[in-house]
Amino acid sequence: MSEFRAASRYAKSLLQLADEQGILEKIHQDMVLIDETCEANKNLALALKSPIIDHYKKNQILEKIFGKKVNPLTKKFFELIGSKGREKMFHTITKEFRKQYLQLKGIENVSVTTTFPLDAGLRDKVKEIAADISKMKPELEESIDKDIIGGFILNFGSRRIDASIKTKLRKLKKELTK
Repeated sequence: MSEFRAASRYAKSLLQLADEQGILEKIHQDMVLIDETCEANKNLALALKSPIIDHYKKNQILEKIFGKKVNPLTKKFFELIGSKGREKMFHTITKEFRKQYLQLKGIENVSVTTTFPLDAGLRDKVKEIAADISKMKPELEESIDKDIIGGFILNFGSRRIDASIKTKLRKLKKELTK
């Protein structure tokens, strides 16, 4: 079974169990914490993927970092993943859990790239456009990239709307050089 497929199944099982126990929001917060910690600390991600470090030691690492901060179900999940020798998938599982959680809640991650910070009016307009297209509630992530010169780039799901000046200039250059 592929790593992604296995990660997806583990995430789905954890999501269902957390929902049944009425602690879905807490487990989601745990997965966000773990995901962001793995993103910020590449050494942790590397340690979890290392075949040299045994699963007992990996569980100790996770316990020291997250022990008092996470729900007991999340701790049990650490142990299960470790006992199956799947620690290397842990970060993938947290990402997949977050994705499935958002789908369950009818929320879609939307990233918008502009050359300047969005004000409240523009932010609401971007959310409205994304909601109309995706038919889901958008969760907006903003980034600034001066290289796009102007306009915006909107990414959500598998869709991308690139209305940047940089892209328009590139297309114009391509047309003129034909």
